Amino acid sequence: MLALEKLLPPHLSPAKARDSDYLHLTLGRGEIFVIFGPQGSGKSELLACLAGLRHPKKGRVLYRGKPQIRPTGRSVGMVPRVPGVYEELQVWEYLDFFADVYSVDEHYRRPMINWTLEICELSGKEGEKIANLPFALRKRLSVARAIVSDPHLLFLDDPFHRLDRNEQQSMRAVLTRVQERGTTLIATAPCLGEFSEVASHLCVLTSRRVLAYGPTSHLRASLSCFKMMQVQFESGFRKAVRVLDEEPSVHHLSISVTTANLVRFLFKGTDSELTALLRKMAQEGATIVSYVEDQEFLGRGGRRLPR
Repeated sequence: MLALEKLLPPHLSPAKARDSDYLHLTLGRGEIFVIFGPQGSGKSELLACLAGLRHPKKGRVLYRGKPQIRPTGRSVGMVPRVPGVYEELQVWEYLDFFADVYSVDEHYRRPMINWTLEICELSGKEGEKIANLPFALRKRLSVARAIVSDPHLLFLDDPFHRLDRNEQQSMRAVLTRVQERGTTLIATAPCLGEFSEVASHLCVLTSRRVLAYGPTSHLRASLSCFKMMQVQFESGFRKAVRVLDEEPSVHHLSISVTTANLVRFLFKGTDSELTALLRKMAQEGATIVSYVEDQEFLGRGGRRLPR
């Protein structure tokens, strides 16, 4: 369905790129490719590149063996992070409008709209005005609009954005039903979370490089050494940041602007190596109040580090 040939994520500079930053990947029908990483790591830019919305600096994107130049409504669906919907229309009118835009045959239009409503758990909402729908239903309506033409590829920019736990489960069920029909999904996410058990392929991005990518089954061992950490300091904050800046095992360091004593970073190493890093910051004069691993980043669940 989709092939990446020596593709450099568009937010990376060719002059500074390493060989490991170039993506070589092939996706088949019904597979799920998840691009995840911290905020500002270039996920949306790469998604736009794969969807044909921007040109790659290096490499090629092939759709069914041919260069992907421009997306077409019939073969490719795109779901933005925040749903852009026509609030004055009713749900049925909205889907019927896009079915017409995508040139869905009139003979199949009504059953296709009914199918999308069922898939996206919107049955019974046909006559609702979109302005009256809560955010979670608008997100699912955005998916319904994208699949009304039964596309081969569906691109989703952070489909779980601003959804609570129950709403995330509903969205995951929707995406699973779409995938089971043979549609290939390419999605971005700030953490692996809801995709941890269903993704067939992964790509871990930071603002400076590609940390890992490939089939999920091949990556499980290598991902086990990554930890998304959050550390809070009482004093010596700047000294700690200087230590982290110079540490090669620390990736995508971000600092809380509001508190100025909280840092978040992706760490590659063992628990003992992390302990050594924390001890080094303390030796440099930083006083650590607490530290915790973000379990959702890699979809790990209940594992916690010793305090």
